[in-house]
Amino acid sequence: MALLYRLLWKKGLVRLQQKLLRTIYPPVCLLCGDDGMVIDGDVRDLCESCHEALQLNEQGCLRCGIPLQQAGGVCGSCLKKPPPFDSLLTPYLYREGIKDLLIALKFNQKLSHARLLGELMSERFTDHLATVDVLPDAIVPVPLHAKRQRERGYNQSLELIRPLAKRLKIPINHRLVVRKMATTKQTKLSADERRRNLKGAFAVRDGFRVPRHLVIFDDVVTTGTTVTELAKTLKRAGAERVDVWAVARVPKPGN
Repeated sequence: MALLYRLLWKKGLVRLQQKLLRTIYPPVCLLCGDDGMVIDGDVRDLCESCHEALQLNEQGCLRCGIPLQQAGGVCGSCLKKPPPFDSLLTPYLYREGIKDLLIALKFNQKLSHARLLGELMSERFTDHLATVDVLPDAIVPVPLHAKRQRERGYNQSLELIRPLAKRLKIPINHRLVVRKMATTKQTKLSADERRRNLKGAFAVRDGFRVPRHLVIFDDVVTTGTTVTELAKTLKRAGAERVDVWAVARVPKPGN
């Protein structure tokens, strides 16, 4: 009884602390500056209007995530030539709102955006993964080359996946794979140039055991070149199943 009392008292104290923090530091929308939301006692640095404006990827191809006309299907490209990964799940489209948050995180040192994006992703992923029988053994964030990570100071994919991994109790293995080459930035390259740029870019570290079922996590999937090359590397090293998760998917031009 005494232990139960202490636990309830501690829980009540945490709630009081959270309430005081919300009063002193109320949530502010990172997109427009208006008041943020409080959802089930948790603060969200996003206002209701900006939250509703985020575009969901509700009809993505089950293999590559590209938006389709209807949900639950596989696109023609994946039917013709399946990718080396087994599925791709991206809850948002890379459009206004999500795009702004990701760019600020990636290039402007806005680590607060990683927390918000991680919360949004957790909200979308946990509903989907509640229907999955077996969760992956580990999550592998797409690694940066050592030089680029020193310049940026952090790996945005690792920062983004922390909240979801913690909620799902899935370990993050951010040391399993190394990016061997300091490749040219992908942003302005064509699909063919991206493939040539990343060929042989990744390797599994010597002495590391590769789990049977892995998830690759990236911030944005554009052409899928990065996750394709990394999935090939992991499967050659012994992984039996490799899925891909990301915050957002870039639609094909014209979609």
